[in-house]
Amino acid sequence: MVETRNLSQYIEIHAAGKRYHDGRISNHKLLAPWVFLRRPRSILDYGSGKNRMVERFIAPGASIRHRFDPAVPEIATIPLPRYDLILNTDVLEHLDEDEIGTVLADIHSHCKDALFLVDTRQAKTILPNGENAHATVRPAEWWLGRIGELFPDAELITVSSGKAYIRTWKASSLSKAVAPVLGMGLRAAYSPK
Repeated sequence: MVETRNLSQYIEIHAAGKRYHDGRISNHKLLAPWVFLRRPRSILDYGSGKNRMVERFIAPGASIRHRFDPAVPEIATIPLPRYDLILNTDVLEHLDEDEIGTVLADIHSHCKDALFLVDTRQAKTILPNGENAHATVRPAEWWLGRIGELFPDAELITVSSGKAYIRTWKASSLSKAVAPVLGMGLRAAYSPK
């Protein structure tokens, strides 16, 4: 597990039972077609908080779906050494800039491919210590560059509502054309629990 400066702040938030990082559908609708198209057998939601988003994606053949968050004791260890796909949503911006490379290296060590959703704005949430929850606020291109240091095929899917969506593999022209159409159908099937 990678230790980060504000980990204790997130442990406190989760221990208090506050609703935080709940995996809202609106934040993940642009990732759904890429999960479906990639057809992973194993998926890890890295930094999941208490949300169960990984269980709700339509991913035929994904027989292994795990969650990991160092601030939530029951899922504070990564169950397997490698996964076909890691989801990392609303995590990296919570780290200090000098911690990002270490966390990205940890993600890279556990996966073949990854999907990232990174917020590029200040958070509405204030940590118990009084700091803004988003410790690193940078534009989408900066995040793409940082992710690209370890995942050289990383591509920006889109920027929507101040959030950068990034996949770590080169997608075919057909996949890029199909993804938005497929996404409309998957949004209807993506069921909140």
